[in-house]
Amino acid sequence: ANVRYRLFCDVRRQVATRIFVGREAFCRTLLETNALCHELRTGQSTQLMVPATAVVSSIDAFMAEQAQRRAAATKACEQIIEKLQALLGKVCKDVTTRAKITDAPKESALDPQPAVTLRGKSKSLFAARMEAEEKAAAVR
Repeated sequence: ANVRYRLFCDVRRQVATRIFVGREAFCRTLLETNALCHELRTGQSTQLMVPATAVVSSIDAFMAEQAQRRAAATKACEQIIEKLQALLGKVCKDVTTRAKITDAPKESALDPQPAVTLRGKSKSLFAARMEAEEKAAAVR
């Protein structure tokens, strides 16, 4: 009787495992990382090619200009990479703090009602659910 619902649940589970879910806390960092990578690829400070309109009188002048451009591009690339490393370090720190906050044991698939105890006394299922919601709100 629940065949359609079970098939729906299976498909939903498959989609959920394949989809990328960005947490609100990481979305800003992801966008900043994307912007830095775009700047690294297409930024004027990292370009080494001389525009076609620039006329170079001699090979020595061209070599000098290329050396200057290479030095400027190297400096710009290093600055962008340092920013990326700082962002990734921040994300790693956030992930470790969130992991420490949510170190509660996961519910077993076989045991839908886990044994939750508080100082020797068992909690009601409602109290356990409320505590889980409070932890989830604290993580956000």
